[in-house]
Amino acid sequence: MVTDERYVPLLEGLPGLGKTAIQAIEGFDLPVTQGVVVFATLCIIVINLLVDLMYAWIDPRIRLT
Repeated sequence: MVTDERYVPLLEGLPGLGKTAIQAIEGFDLPVTQGVVVFATLCIIVINLLVDLMYAWIDPRIRLT
């Protein structure tokens, strides 16, 4: 199993999602594994977008172009 250690705590930190992901990986349940990965990826994308928008709001020197 190839993983990146930075994203494992994200999955383990959400109650229920981490356990579901681990059970799906161990049981070779591909649709559930894909769903968990897509959900975690969307969470990361939304959080990064919010952080970028907050940077522009907090520091007026940054422009959104």
